[in-house]
Parts: sequence; structure tokens; C-alpha cells
Amino acid sequence: MTLIRTTTSLSAVLLQEPSVIPVITRFGIRLGVSNATVGRICEIHSLDSNFVLAILNTLVNEGYFPENLLRGCGCHEVAGYLAKADNDCRRTLVPNVLAHFGRLMSTVSGESNMPMIHGMARHALASLDEAIECELTEVFPMVMQPDASRQADVYRMVARHTERMCDCWSEIADLRSMLVNLVSGEMDSNLLYAVIVAVGALENDLHKNNRLRSRILLPLLSETNPCGGAADSGQ
Repeated sequence: MTLIRTTTSLSAVLLQEPSVIPVITRFGIRLGVSNATVGRICEIHSLDSNFVLAILNTLVNEGYFPENLLRGCGCHEVAGYLAKADNDCRRTLVPNVLAHFGRLMSTVSGESNMPMIHGMARHALASLDEAIECELTEVFPMVMQPDASRQADVYRMVARHTERMCDCWSEIADLRSMLVNLVSGEMDSNLLYAVIVAVGALENDLHKNNRLRSRILLPLLSETNPCGGAADSGQ
């Protein structure tokens, strides 16, 4: 996707990248944006347009690196966004996977490996929930209370946790692959498709948020890019 700018129509972004819809809701933006530009939407919602653009471009463009953000944004803004993403994952994405799995399992008959796959899914989701709990209660509180004397320790903590979240993503990606390639037995094909879509949505969200951790949060925490400062207005 082409680079998103303040002059870009937000509706055009949403139509081309529907996966961005949960992202804008985390900023308090609701659907029904008409033809308003990203810049105008940010004005209406009192949002830092540079920060919003950095998040959106990092999520939709694999090769994007938010240099402008690194020159000014505070770590607490990125951690605050990721905390909202974690809570959305817990409240919406994971329950959606479990609900669809529950409906699917009621249709399984005969010999099938679906009970095994279901068990693996529950284990992967439990591991993800533990990682999210750690991030919300241990990692982000350290990020939100910057202490120059402990900056290196905080960086290492976030780096380790980013690896942990990447492992969680890998488990979810493996789960979707199994549902596509290895599932056996009789079951409702429409419900199986619904499970695959739900798992795919979770996988995609985790992948995008891990990109934010590695491309924005970790560089901000590095010793050469201390937290804080005034936001750059040169986007």
C-alpha cells in the first residue's frame, strides 16, 4: 500500500486495508468517516497525527520505518496503544476463536484429529493470555515510568517480551496452518472456515503489533533514542 499521509482519505485506507478498522477504534475513531482525511480525523479527535501516521504506516507497509516518530514520540504513547491492543485481543479476538471452535467441535463425528487440534489451540491461547498479562502488569508499567538509570534494563525486558510475543504469534500461525493442511474427519465445513478466519484475524493482529514492538517501541527504548520529547510535525 502507498504511504499514508495527513492528506490521505481515511475511508480509502479502510477499504483497501480492512484490518486497520480495529486499529482506528483503539484511537477512539468510529466508522462513518465519510471522505475526511487522516489529518482532519486526527484534528477532530485531538490526536497527534504524526503518531497515528507512524502506527498506520508501520502496520500496513512492511518496509516502513517511522524515523519521524523516533525523533520525538514518547514510549508511553506506544505502550498505551499496545495495551489497548492487548485488551482488544482478550475481549474480542480470543473469545471469537474459542466461540467458533466450540461450535465446530459440536459437529465433529467419527475419527478426527480435531480434538487434538482444539487442545493445541486452547494451550496456545492460554500461553498468549499469560504473555499479555505479563505485558500489562509487568512490562508496560516499567515503560510508563521512565528511569534513566534503568533504561538498559527496561530495553532488555521489552526485547525479551517481544520475543515471547513473537513465539505466541508463531503458535497461532502454526495452528492456522494445521487447520488448513492437516485437519481430518467429518465436521461442518462452514464452521471450520469460520474458525480459520477467526484464527487468521488473531494471527494478523499479533503480527502487526509485534512489528510495532520491534520497529517503534524497542528503538525508542534504545540507549541512542531516549524516551520523551516533543513530537515532530514534519510528516
